[in-house]
Amino acid sequence: MDLESRVAGLERQNRRMKRLSIAAIALLGIVVCMGQSKPPAAGTLTAEQFVVVDAKGRPRATLGMEDGSPQFTLTNSRGQNAVLIEVPATPDKAAVYLRDPQESSMLELAMTMNGPVVHLSDKSGVRARLATNELNAPLLSVTNAAGHELFIVTDKKNGQ
Repeated sequence: MDLESRVAGLERQNRRMKRLSIAAIALLGIVVCMGQSKPPAAGTLTAEQFVVVDAKGRPRATLGMEDGSPQFTLTNSRGQNAVLIEVPATPDKAAVYLRDPQESSMLELAMTMNGPVVHLSDKSGVRARLATNELNAPLLSVTNAAGHELFIVTDKKNGQ
């Protein structure tokens, strides 16, 4: 082996060592930088919306924000809302809705500015209402399909 071939071999080896050294330093820098990032708190998962899908990929449950209000929605197999739990921005009080989209009926249980409300509705509208009225008095009303009150019971003096 002559001197020139030996020098050429050493130069090749030197170039390879330089490339490997640069790659190792870069990899070490990446690992150090990754170690500096703060991991999320244990048990905390943050997102704007969570969607649960069935085996066919159809959304069946959603937890997220809608118009600035937190909502949890369960849908039936046809994608129609069946259960809705929310805290609307106004009046910033909880509400639960159970729906039967085929019959256009709904049970509403909500907190309002005047107190709790229970509505039983069908395609004609609200048919029965149990609530606290503006005077902070109990109220019970039943309405026919045309929207006329069949009877109403309240204690108007109680809230004065």
